Amino acid sequence: MSVDPEVQAAGRWTMDDMTGGDRSVLAAMYAKMDGKGAEAATLGPVGDDVWAYVKRPLAVGRQAG
Repeated sequence: MSVDPEVQAAGRWTMDDMTGGDRSVLAAMYAKMDGKGAEAATLGPVGDDVWAYVKRPLAVGRQAG
């Protein structure tokens, strides 16, 4: 999967800084966004199109880690 380096950096920030490096926190966030839909899970600010874009580097990070 090819992902822009800036997007990969954002994914690493999300995984490392926002979740404190805790994979269970990331998994819970991922499940909530996928299960409810991004817009419902975030009460509006993140749409499904944005979530689809953001989760690409998360998937790359999980494959690399």
